[in-house]
Order: sequence, then C-alpha cells, then structure tokens
Amino acid sequence: MILFNRKTLARHLKPAPLPAGHFAILDAWADMIRSGKAHAPKETALHGELIA
Repeated sequence: MILFNRKTLARHLKPAPLPAGHFAILDAWADMIRSGKAHAPKETALHGELIA
C-alpha cells in the first residue's frame, strides 16, 4: 500500500539543487556509513558536522 499519492507528491515537491559545499559533506557522511565508522561514536558526537 502506498502511503502518499505519487502524482500529488510530484505536483507539490520541487527539488532544489544542492550547493557544492553540501555535496562534499554528504559524500563524507556516505563514506563514513559505508566504512562503518558512523556506527561506533555516540549520536551527539556526530552532530557537529551535520548541523554546522
């Protein structure tokens, strides 16, 4: 069962381009998750880069 109607979502959601700086941060996060390094520290220790 689909939670949201796809046509309604397509009509109301407008994807915005990612700034170049954000892409670099997201890429670093993806590397941490793939390598398993994101699983060891506590959640609050990981907030710094994401919130900044």
